[in-house]
Amino acid sequence: ECLQRSFKAEVYTCPACRHDLGKNYQMTVNKPLQAILTQLFPGYSSGRC
Repeated sequence: ECLQRSFKAEVYTCPACRHDLGKNYQMTVNKPLQAILTQLFPGYSSGRC
């Protein structure tokens, strides 16, 4: 979600390391990891975009 927010703001770099990803970078969601993070951090994704 951080990466999606960055691209929405037309910033095409990784928010964590600032590596240039390019405007045409294809994002793939790691669904199992996303599910685990949601369990560990309830409400993590709500209201962040």
